[in-house]
Amino acid sequence: MADYIITWLYAESPDDESYYPSVGGNTSSAGFQEVYWRCVYVFYKSALLTQKNQSVQYMFFTNVFDIPTDVGGVNICRFFDDNNVRVQRLELTNRTPKDWYGAWRNQFFLFDILRYLQDVDGNFLILDSDCFITKDLSRVFKEIEEKKIVSFKGKGHGLDYPVNGISTAQMRMLYQEFFGEASELEYKGGEWIAVNSSMVPRIINEYKKLWKLNYQKYLSQEVKLNEEAHFLSMIYVRLGHQESAGDQYIKRMWTAVRYDNVVASDVEFPIWHLPAEKKYGFKKMFFYFKTEPTQGQYLDRLKKTIGVLENRNWRKLKKARIKIKEKLCEHFNRT
Repeated sequence: MADYIITWLYAESPDDESYYPSVGGNTSSAGFQEVYWRCVYVFYKSALLTQKNQSVQYMFFTNVFDIPTDVGGVNICRFFDDNNVRVQRLELTNRTPKDWYGAWRNQFFLFDILRYLQDVDGNFLILDSDCFITKDLSRVFKEIEEKKIVSFKGKGHGLDYPVNGISTAQMRMLYQEFFGEASELEYKGGEWIAVNSSMVPRIINEYKKLWKLNYQKYLSQEVKLNEEAHFLSMIYVRLGHQESAGDQYIKRMWTAVRYDNVVASDVEFPIWHLPAEKKYGFKKMFFYFKTEPTQGQYLDRLKKTIGVLENRNWRKLKKARIKIKEKLCEHFNRT
């Protein structure tokens, strides 16, 4: 059975924009989308360097028809062709109204990806593009094949802590209302979807039912599920896959000035999810990858670029200096 490493990019149009706090700006602008194209390139470069299993296949999903031929001097289209990254174009089926929620309106594109994968046999690892892969993932794929679904929880929050507009306690209440039974539902991250093809039709079937139930909550202006991870959290309960085995493979590593949760032992994670580094660490590694480093060179540079082994206060100070310089440049460009 084939193993697939997958990421995606959905480009929003000027009349259909939403808010992405880690990047900012207009989501339809070339500058905004270039940030994500750099992430996509770095994502696949890191995967190609670290996977010992040469039978791993790569897929990329997007609504963009013309893959860029010049992003910071890199021909992304040629890179995909040269490295057998299969590009699949899809449209967003469940487009949310503009007043749905303040951010991330394109996240339901993930379920269009899963719809497509219903006709493909394999073990699928779908990751956000702002991830670095640092180790061979053979063990991950073996676990996907055995368990069929491997979910990821990440840092736990209190029951009343709102995550993207709804708390776990509210989600549990909604689950009971929707399905007539209580649950120990926990919020599961949507940046990691690890599923065997045998489970994909069941996920899609549950998603269709849940979409209808939840949309009625939107129409009545009641508390509802706002993003794809909320849906996945309920679907995993429905399918009996509550365990969070994915937590041993990936960490959501925050390196922001206001919140930094990185510790030196994080270097052991095979996947580093770095949401706050889209405009910073990914940009530096994007240009570094032009030097065609070895796996060892890549990993050494990544540790230094992110500062994962540095003192937290020093790392935050460096990020503060970068942010101040960025604000000053914006100010002088306007004047």
